Amino acid sequence: GSGIECGLRNVSLDDEPNFTALSYTWDNQSCDNDIDILDSGSRGKHQLKVSRNVLEALPYLAAHKPNQSWWIDAICINQADTAEKSSQIPLMGRVYTSAGGVTVWLGKPNSSLQGAIDAIPPLLRLETEEGDLTLGDNASHAQFGLPSMESDAWLGIRDLFGLPWFHRTWTLQEALLPTGSLRFLCGGNVIEWDALFDLLKIFARFKPVRMLTKMERKVQSDARGMFELMAWKRREAVPKLDALTMLSLSRNRSTAIPVDKVYGLLALIGDDIVDIDYEKPAETVFLHINRHLIANHPRGMSLIRRASNQPGHGSLPSWCPDWNSTMSLASMLDIYKTGKIEASSKERNLWPSPTIERQLHMRGYCVDEVTCAVGPIPPIGKRHFISEEEYDVRLMYDDADASAKEERAAQIFAWNMDCFNATKARYHLRAGETVDNVYHRTLIGDQLFGSCCMKMDASIGYSTFWTYMLSPWTEDYPKWNDIPDRLETPLCLEYFDAFATLCMGRSFFATKGGRIGVGPRGTRQGDSIVILPNGTVPFILRHMEENVKVHRLVGEAYVHGLMWGEMAEDLRDPGNLEELVLE
Repeated sequence: GSGIECGLRNVSLDDEPNFTALSYTWDNQSCDNDIDILDSGSRGKHQLKVSRNVLEALPYLAAHKPNQSWWIDAICINQADTAEKSSQIPLMGRVYTSAGGVTVWLGKPNSSLQGAIDAIPPLLRLETEEGDLTLGDNASHAQFGLPSMESDAWLGIRDLFGLPWFHRTWTLQEALLPTGSLRFLCGGNVIEWDALFDLLKIFARFKPVRMLTKMERKVQSDARGMFELMAWKRREAVPKLDALTMLSLSRNRSTAIPVDKVYGLLALIGDDIVDIDYEKPAETVFLHINRHLIANHPRGMSLIRRASNQPGHGSLPSWCPDWNSTMSLASMLDIYKTGKIEASSKERNLWPSPTIERQLHMRGYCVDEVTCAVGPIPPIGKRHFISEEEYDVRLMYDDADASAKEERAAQIFAWNMDCFNATKARYHLRAGETVDNVYHRTLIGDQLFGSCCMKMDASIGYSTFWTYMLSPWTEDYPKWNDIPDRLETPLCLEYFDAFATLCMGRSFFATKGGRIGVGPRGTRQGDSIVILPNGTVPFILRHMEENVKVHRLVGEAYVHGLMWGEMAEDLRDPGNLEELVLE
């Protein structure tokens, strides 16, 4: 055996026992390490198998708080007994709320992680510095007692906030619920939670992250979001957090099993939303909670927008978000006002079917029909991080083989021309419009540029962007030498960001009514374009082949000429609305 001995005792939370709860991650580890459990009331003992993380934590917990009573789920809940898990896990919210404190076990540190922990005190002293401070040279590092540029401690800071604990679903409630102390234990190092929060704020302010890549900054951003939730929850003393918001925020967090994407949040969002039952498949749990949210949440319509942008639905209905699936596309911005009308009617526009669990009912206006679609643009890579202020947007020039670059450029150019020709052939111009500007505005979803407002012709951003992208490889654009190596203006970068948000992974289409737009990858001829009263964007629906009265949700769309409330008067006319069924 391991030589580690523990005692167990049964208590009632109603008696307010004195204990500390342990928060840690399972990391898909098997329970194949033995510890000795002393039998209550006798001198005997029996062995219990635990994961490596628990085995490593126990000696440090004993040294950190001698003679302290601990609640550790792997020991206090029989993980092999599904019925016991289903009865005990609903109590975990009370456990973490009742605990005198919570200790987070982060594991044993390696040398770079230890260097990062040692660097925390001098980094925290930077909080008192005023004005701009640029780190990134050994002289400034020495001035403030920081590790040198070459030190592994900087990689250790990346690794610290990249540890699995910061990115798991269950750890959200374990961090947000405690009213007592919350401390992190990394080997023998004790770190207060507010020290890590302050460290993240210092990184955001003084930007020593110049030494880290953009991806590594995202790791810290994810951790910062968790700490900000903790600070807000404690400051506002909110008893329950918004269910839809929490499910959305935690969608990209990880769990060992899919149903824990919901079960791991119930203590935060409401225990009565769904019953914990580990015998139920994840699809059943997701369907149940999505029906509940659509029926009871004022932003229930945003659920079908989320379902639009996931990579697949599996066995779920097309309108139902799979909370175990990451978003494959960025949702369209909330700036649009497609169906916005004055709230003159209390009639519901979206509700779950009372008789068929997989169906959703909606009242909408079928305003147009897709007549042709151009598939998604070929991949054009990503912008390269150069510094905090500057990016290189020659996006497709990482390929070592020149012929591959030329082939990709030809594909991108062909896609652009196919979309533009569809616009010329099918778009019905309105007063004051030109084909060029309508097309250019559609590719960026008619978004406003941050520093270059749409008072500036969108064609300028379009031509700058495509010239920068394609001029080395096609004869149809000016030569590369005619533009600077890096654009001084943010216009090209802003156009790319807007273009990528809307067009990457989506199809371009034209409609029977003379409109153009950008919709889901699978958009095809015959699909209907539907507006919902008070919906922010149009949706594309498709008749089910086996039942034309039932539709499949294809997804949300940008349709030029429908995004800013142009159809408000039509939506006010009840005669234009029909009841649609989604499955």
